[in-house]
Amino acid sequence: MKTLRTIKNMQTLGTLLSFLVLSLYPGGTSA
Repeated sequence: MKTLRTIKNMQTLGTLLSFLVLSLYPGGTSA
C-alpha cells in the first residue's frame, strides 16, 4: 500500500510542522 505509506508520512510531517510553528509562535496552546 504505497498510498497508505504516503499518508503516514504526510501526517508525520504535519505533526512536526505544527510543533515547529507552536515553538516559533507561542501563545495558542502553549504550556
